[in-house]
Amino acid sequence: MKRSMSLMVDLNRRMYWPYTHQVAMGSGDMARYGSATGDVNALWRDFYSTLYFLKNLQSTYANVPGHENRVLIAQIWECYMFFIGASTFGGMPYTDANRMDITSLNYDTEDFIYRDILRRLTESFNGLDPTKDKFGQDLVFADGSINKWKTFANSLRLKIALEVQNAIPVEAEIHGKESIRNETFLVSSNADNILLKWNGASITEYSDYYNRFVYTLSDASSKPAYSHMMFVYQRSYKDPRMVKYANPTQAKYEIIDTVFWDESFTVRASVRYSIPYNGRPVSSANTFAGLDESSLQTSQANPLRMLSSTQFSLVNSSFLKADGAINAIWFADVCFMQAEAKQIGWGGTKTTEQYYNAGIDASFQQYELTQTEATKYRSQKGVKWGQARTDAFPDFITLANANISASPLHQIIAQRWIAGYFHGGHDAWCYIRRTRLLNFPPHMNPGNLIAGGQGLIANMPERMQYPPDEVLYNKSAYLVASQNLGVSGDILPTYLKLAVPYNRKTIDELLQLRIKFNNIAFKNWYAREGKDYTTIVEDLDPKGIPWLFIQVIY
Repeated sequence: MKRSMSLMVDLNRRMYWPYTHQVAMGSGDMARYGSATGDVNALWRDFYSTLYFLKNLQSTYANVPGHENRVLIAQIWECYMFFIGASTFGGMPYTDANRMDITSLNYDTEDFIYRDILRRLTESFNGLDPTKDKFGQDLVFADGSINKWKTFANSLRLKIALEVQNAIPVEAEIHGKESIRNETFLVSSNADNILLKWNGASITEYSDYYNRFVYTLSDASSKPAYSHMMFVYQRSYKDPRMVKYANPTQAKYEIIDTVFWDESFTVRASVRYSIPYNGRPVSSANTFAGLDESSLQTSQANPLRMLSSTQFSLVNSSFLKADGAINAIWFADVCFMQAEAKQIGWGGTKTTEQYYNAGIDASFQQYELTQTEATKYRSQKGVKWGQARTDAFPDFITLANANISASPLHQIIAQRWIAGYFHGGHDAWCYIRRTRLLNFPPHMNPGNLIAGGQGLIANMPERMQYPPDEVLYNKSAYLVASQNLGVSGDILPTYLKLAVPYNRKTIDELLQLRIKFNNIAFKNWYAREGKDYTTIVEDLDPKGIPWLFIQVIY
């Protein structure tokens, strides 16, 4: 369990956070949409060393009376790990995984792995018996509840069924409908959230997040930061969860804003004041692959030009505590999954809208915000069910925006992405590739790509490259697996079966883009209630906001 928790931390920081624009990381080839020999080899090795213990437990105790539940729990966890692995790399050694009696480990296809883990999750769900054995020390459920493990298995089955619809549509629908029919065994409150928790009692028990980003690291530029795109969405929809997701900036970030001088709304003033939160772009805020034409005038219009790392918000300290946790499955996410399942005809006892609204409410409750705040958030265009928003804020280079259409799936996916901050990176990478409904800017300073090089600019990776050690030690099986990926082979832009191919811009097309700097998302920070994005100078004083007058504008 602890090995898999450490692996998830590594996968988040290296890939899932920056790929999904939920959290920005300042360094690393993978975080910069690239690859690195040592990193990929280490992730692959850690993945299979974790599986070794799971498989060994199952084979050792498979036929030992009194161990039935624990063997099935190990099987659930193995299925969970293989879903993460196959949706990251594609086909991989599954049937032959960790065998010691052969020298070439065959790769099973992505489709086969998805079918089999859904089958085995069903087997585990049906086989778990609350009257039988449980762990003496259960690191997931303190009371060792077998029914909670059944809920985990069923909730995980629904999650996987939704994400693999493009790869195995028939089987996905069968398993999704069965999971919904067992709705009482889906996570149904925040009290049921499935947490993998470190105890934080000593240095050996510190959270991997705390160990890596707090205990041993002081440089803010290498710590996980609240992302610019999450900032743009939360600013567009006045989302009170911003203060729960991000820390205030350590150093002042000042903006120049044009606000009304008084309530006559006839005279405006140019003023300068600092704002408390700021999202860091996944790409460098100062590198644009030539798309800004290197114009000095254009460059000076960049609102994030030459900021220090302390002028961006880091992720909220609550996520990085010594006794922190990984949230594997949580109530808000399950509500959004149920909303999608209902929308596509898989069933459910509520309407799609009811599940959707319940997801938003659950997320606000998860972060200890009030129902009044949740209801107010839900009343806005783009968030309110069936109502589109077409004038949401753009990102600072005007290549993406926070608009949400009236499409039910778009609304569900957008809110699932916002509610999945920090913990839901892998899930988000799956549904971004599966639906293509969220639009994020390309990477302007990508890292090294061992294969499928993209140079100055890069699209979001579609998968991670197989580790070079496989080429050395498992070459014949590797070559077959590469062929199974299709004509593009073992490169990062190759689509997996769970993904929908889209009108992806070529590198030449990306290099024809022209960015337009703007500071729209930063302005009118202290707008008065009832006056959409309208600030009067006098609004700043009662809130204790230091401001500097620049000029009156008639």
